[in-house]
Formats: sequence, structure tokens, C-alpha cells
Amino acid sequence: MNNKDLRFGVYTSFFNAESYIDEAFEKMSKVNYYNWKWIITDDFSSDNTKKILLEKVKQYDFVEYIPQSRKKEMYWQPNKFFDISFDYIVLIDCDDNFDFDFLNVYNKILREFPDTVVLSSDFIKVKEESGSLYSLSTVKNDFNLYESLKKFHPQVDYVNNHTYNAFGVMRCFKNHPKLNFEILDYEACAEDSYRMMWMNSIGKWLHVPRCMYQWVIRENSESHSTARSNFNGNFEIAHERLKNNPVEPNYIYNDIYKETSSLIYLGLNELHDTEFCMITRNLDVAQKNKLKSLYFDCDVYFDLDEAISMDCELYVVICNYYSNSEDLLKIKNKIKSKGTKVKILFYYFEDRYHKDMDSMRDEINKKIEMMTDINDYYKYFYYFRHNYILVEQ
Repeated sequence: MNNKDLRFGVYTSFFNAESYIDEAFEKMSKVNYYNWKWIITDDFSSDNTKKILLEKVKQYDFVEYIPQSRKKEMYWQPNKFFDISFDYIVLIDCDDNFDFDFLNVYNKILREFPDTVVLSSDFIKVKEESGSLYSLSTVKNDFNLYESLKKFHPQVDYVNNHTYNAFGVMRCFKNHPKLNFEILDYEACAEDSYRMMWMNSIGKWLHVPRCMYQWVIRENSESHSTARSNFNGNFEIAHERLKNNPVEPNYIYNDIYKETSSLIYLGLNELHDTEFCMITRNLDVAQKNKLKSLYFDCDVYFDLDEAISMDCELYVVICNYYSNSEDLLKIKNKIKSKGTKVKILFYYFEDRYHKDMDSMRDEINKKIEMMTDINDYYKYFYYFRHNYILVEQ
């Protein structure tokens, strides 16, 4: 056991989630970390959620049930439930999926950048009803919200400074006295986002471009949904508390966003103990080390010949750097010549905003298929950087 490893507190509220409880506990039992604790509560559900939770907590030693009467307190002031021995506090929703190794990843990153007070990560969002991909860490700001941000901090260029636009799910907050952020006359939604803004006014925010979370959107999963119509008004109430200028975020990974975003597609719990080759151009030694550090639990190669000689199983080709199909075909044929079964992901980064995402994805798929003359690979060519501001005017 390494005494320098961080201790994490995790908290979750369950609302009308009786059919998700068994799965939630099973997933939490697979968390691959030793120094953490989970607190949960029922959010005054109308089904049997509370009864089931009270029975489930008897079976596990890493979880504690908090009375419903303290639910709001748990959300607004979670460090009342985690003493000073806990270094960071993480919010997880009850019906979502996550990388079982996320605390190891967070531990490594936060020990490397100890001045971080807020940590977020990339995530996948899906609609439960259809199972369809809804977005991949896509952030498209409401124009009114954008104008509000400029009003509160006019000195910040919100096109180039992405401070308030990386609202990653699975948010991780330093267990700091000022984590007690409460808006007395604001009764619902987005308290974690507002707390994120508040924490970023007292310290640095770091966004990790590794997919750690899957946000499942299901009907009637939020007990506070009626407050959504007043989101922007409540934003202004929240910002009355934010008198300081936002601290400049840690822009650690922005220069390798094409490479990191390509790996998002591979999803949760897929890349552990994996060998993969990142076929890209113009990365210097420092940038390659960033990728290796971010995927420290994998063997990462950048030299195609070396990867082939090591029987690498996954190849990711960043198509933006290749202007014609001949180069891509050579890469594909060289990988295939090994004769072993491999996975090849041809990835193209598109940073334009389109209302018709499906049409745009089809357009890029056809473009890449024409360049590579193949269709036997993972298809995924649509992604917006998580901390990329998109304002529709």
C-alpha cells in the first residue's frame, strides 16, 4: 500500500431507481481501488428504492446510507460527510456506467498535478430508450448562458478559454472548505456545475480527455426536472457568489486532442492492459509521453514497424494528417500483412458544428471509406472536444 495514494469519497442519490440498484452495487463492487468510500441516499422516490437500498447496504462494507432528510445537504455540502482524511470527492449518478479503474486514473493524474481543485473527464452520453449514442462529451452552449458568462467575467475570452464549458460528468472536487457552496434560494438542478464554477474560482481545473463515464439518459430519472425552465435565471443567482475571476485551467492535453478523442470511441473498460499503436504525425517526445501517461495501464506505440513486431492488437490512424488515400492504404496493407487478427480505427476529427449529426457522420464515413477503400473497421468519425465551446448564433 502506498501512503501517498489519495483517498476518495463518492456520493450517489437514487430516485425511482429500484430496477437499477442491483446493477449499481455490482458495478461499484468492481471499482479497482482500495482507499475509498461510497455514501448513498434515496431522493424521496415513489417506488421501492429506499427499502431496497436499506437492504443492500447491509451486504457491502464500502457503502453508507444517508437519511433522506440530508439529501440536499449531501449534494450542496458533501464534505460534511467526508472528513479531512478524504482528499477528493466524486459525484456518480445511480444508473450510469463507468470505468472500474477510474479512481486509479484520477489518483495518478491528481498526484501529478496536485494544485488541481476540480477534475473532469470525457464521457459518453446515451439514450436508454433507443440505446443510441447521444453525444461524446459534446458541449454546445446556450447563447444566453454564453452572454451571462461574458457579463460576469468580461475579461475572459470564452472562445479560447474553455473554463466553464467542460462540464464533464463524474466530476471530482478537492475536499476543500469552500466546497460548501450553497444557493439558499435555488432549490434544484445543476448544483454540481455551479460548485464546479465556484471551485474553479479558487483553484485550477484539469480536464482529462480519457473516457471514464457513460451517462445514461432515462425518462423520469431526475427529481428536480421541473426547475429546468429557470436554468439561466438560477445561473445568475449562482454567480452572485462568484466574485473572483476564474483561475486559468490546466491546459495539459489540448495539443493532443485528435489523438485522445480518437480513443474515446473504444469506451469503458476496453483499454486496460491493451497494446495499441497511435499512427499520427508531428508529435514530439513530450506529447507522446502525455499519451503514455494518460493510458499508463496500456502499452502505447507510435512506430508502426515496432507495433507490428510486438503483435499489437489495436491500431488507431489519425486521418487528418493524411491528405490522400495512398498513404492510408499503405498503412492498412502493412498492418494487414502481419496476417494476425487486428483492429484498425481510422479516425477523423471534425470540429465544425452541425445540427444534423447523423448526416454529418455519414458524410465523413463516406469520405474515409473512399480514402481507404475498405469498410471493415470501427466506424466513428464524429466528435467535439469536450472543452470546445460551440455557440449557436
